[in-house]
Formats: sequence, structure tokens, C-alpha cells
Amino acid sequence: MKQLLVLVALLAAAFGLGQNHNSSRQAQAQPPAQDPPCGAIDNSGVGAENTTGFPQALQKPEDRADVLDLLLAKIWFYYLDPGFEGKDWEKVSAQYKAQALQARSERAYYDAMRGLVNELDGVFLSTTQLEAQSKLSQARAGLGGIGTLISSTDPRDGLTVRWVLPNSPAARAGIKARDRILAVNGRDCPSTDRIRGPEGSTLTLRVKSPGQPPRDVTVQRARVNYPETILEARRLEANPQVGYLWVSELGKEQMPAALEKALTELTSGTPLKGLVLDLRGTGGSGMRTMRYLLGHFISGVKYGFEGPEFYERRNIPARKPDLSQIPLVVLVDRGTTGSANMSAAILQTRPNTTLVGEKTGGGNRYYQGHELPDGSVFFIAQGRFVLPGEKPMESEQVTPNVLIGQDWLEFAEADDPYIKAALEQLK
Repeated sequence: MKQLLVLVALLAAAFGLGQNHNSSRQAQAQPPAQDPPCGAIDNSGVGAENTTGFPQALQKPEDRADVLDLLLAKIWFYYLDPGFEGKDWEKVSAQYKAQALQARSERAYYDAMRGLVNELDGVFLSTTQLEAQSKLSQARAGLGGIGTLISSTDPRDGLTVRWVLPNSPAARAGIKARDRILAVNGRDCPSTDRIRGPEGSTLTLRVKSPGQPPRDVTVQRARVNYPETILEARRLEANPQVGYLWVSELGKEQMPAALEKALTELTSGTPLKGLVLDLRGTGGSGMRTMRYLLGHFISGVKYGFEGPEFYERRNIPARKPDLSQIPLVVLVDRGTTGSANMSAAILQTRPNTTLVGEKTGGGNRYYQGHELPDGSVFFIAQGRFVLPGEKPMESEQVTPNVLIGQDWLEFAEADDPYIKAALEQLK
């Protein structure tokens, strides 16, 4: 569940929380004494406005207390497990509330709130809207990035490039999908904060491509405009009669129209004999997008959610182009979460469909969003997923039909063991 917003949070790697105006010279003159441990919060690329003080909505201590009290009240009332997973929730919530109210900065305040909700495996906090506003403001102030979509969040393994925006600084520097960024300006434990910086400035990345030794790449930051949706639909070079569809995440409202357009173009011309749907690293919480994606491959069935105070059933509508009869292979891995995870579970019930990969990251719950007075949103699990045929999805993870033990990101596409297994299934 914690991975649901992984792709949404990192998609803005081209913008950033960085020094603005004339502060880059100060940042160079006063580097941090030492790097923070991998996985720790890295403030080295974050402007002072983000680490000290509070935004207008949180200026008064009583305002910060009101946000916390509302968050706690809704968790008490709505949470799926009334036993709070066996935890002394009154004690836990009091501990984090005290920590949040003692915070002296916006970041410390939200860190405490995230610590609170992370105690439960069915609640998470999103400040995406607030962060997006901050990133947009700072982008206008002249901050830029390199134009990549990152799908790995463990800095000890480097940052994995899942997609590169055409004609972006990263593309011009020769960075490609599946590359790993191992260091930024000679510093190990890379982070997207370190990649962002003043527009026009340069940085040196230590990059490793599959099967190749690491190399240093110099990139000039620039302002980057991402498309509303990121997906890829094409025919595989190894077998042009097999289509390939990758969807970055299922949370975008524009995704259904983009999917219809991409699949229509993919299926024009020579008929396909099979299709590979790549949900590796795909997350998101978009139920509408999930329904429309599934509608191209399966229709006339229902799925739903059930909880102590929640019951819902939804139809999967048929969508054009109709690919319900085409042999299908779905690629999944531990990065397949949320609505992508549930999509894989439903498609596994479809005839002539094979799941290939490793056990998914999980996700079998319905989350209801609740907006807080500061503009942030928290999501709370209110129901568990029910598969077509009224079969409850007992496990959060989906186990594929064909298990692959290798890390596909270590391979170029031509040698990708997942795609090779998929083509074998589609013979």
C-alpha cells in the first residue's frame, strides 16, 4: 500500500524543491558536512522556505492542532480494523500528535503526520497537491530538472529510470529507460532532490546501463513539461505480431482516452496474435481508469468492495478496441500496487491470460479520500476487494502463473526475461 503513490511522488523530478533566485552560490559555499544515511530525509537540495516556518494554513498552533484532531477523528470512525491491528491506538496517536505539535517546520510537521498514518496498514497521507503547487511556483522561479520518470525508491540501489521524456536533458545526454543513477555530483545515495536545481546549471550523474560498466554523464538542467499521461504502445521487435502496452500509473483522469487512442493505433494494420500488458512498477489509485483499462480486455463482469460499513459492486464496461479474445500476458513485479494490482488479479480470472513475473507489491482495499483544512488529503481503507464471481481477494499480493526470479531491470529489453517468457507463452 505504501507504494501507491510512489510514481506520482517522483514524476516531478524535473521540477523541484531547490534553491531559488541567487541562492545557488550560497549552496555551493556551504555544503553539508556529511551525507545523510541512505533512506534518511535529505535536506541538501531543499530551500529554507520548506524546512523552516509554516504555510499560511498552518501558521497558528491551534490550526495545526485542528488538522491533527480531524485526521485522528476520521481514523477512529472509519478505519477498516476497529482493533487497529492490535495496537494501543490512543497511546500511538498521542505520541505522534505531541511530535507534530512540537515541530518547527512544515516538513517536520508532515513527517510526524506521515509517521502516524504509517502505523496502520490502511491509511496514508498525501500532500501531493501542496507539493505540486510548490514545485510549479519554483519552476516558474527558474528551477529545472532532467526529464525522467523514476520507478525505484531505494537509494541504496540507485534511482532506476523507467522512462525518459523525448528531447529532454536526460535524452540528449544519452540516458535511457532501465539505466540506474548511482550518484549525483560524486555523492552516493542519489535522490531526486539532488537532481533538481537552477535552470541552466549542470550536474554530473554516475549512470549504469544494463550489462555495461558505470559511466559519468554531464546533464544541463532545464524546465521540463511532462505530458498528462505516460504510456507506451507498440509492437515488439522480437515479434511484430505481438503488441506491447505499458502504463505508468492508473491515477490520471486523462488515461482512459489516451489508452483508447494508443490501442486503436496499435491494433491497426496487421492483426495482433497476442498482447503483453506491462504493469511492472505501475501503481495508482484510479478506480475509473482501472475499469476502462480492463474494459478493453474483459467485460460483463462485476467486482466490488466490502467493509463493516461499506458495500459496493461495479460493472466493467466494454471498451473499443475490443481485445477480449486476444491472448494476453500480464507482466507484474513487486512494484505492481494499488489499482494495478487489482487489475492483475481480475485479469488472472480471464481465459487465455497468463501472469508472468514475481509476486506483486499488493493492494486489495478501497480507499476513501478525506481533505484536511490545510489542503492535504489522507486516504483510509474502508473496504476489501471482491473479485468477479463474488470471490474475496484474501491476499494483498497476486502470485503470477509463471514466476521469474531475475531482476528485469538488470537486462536490456532484448534480453528481458519477463518479455522472453511472455513471448514463449504467446507462441
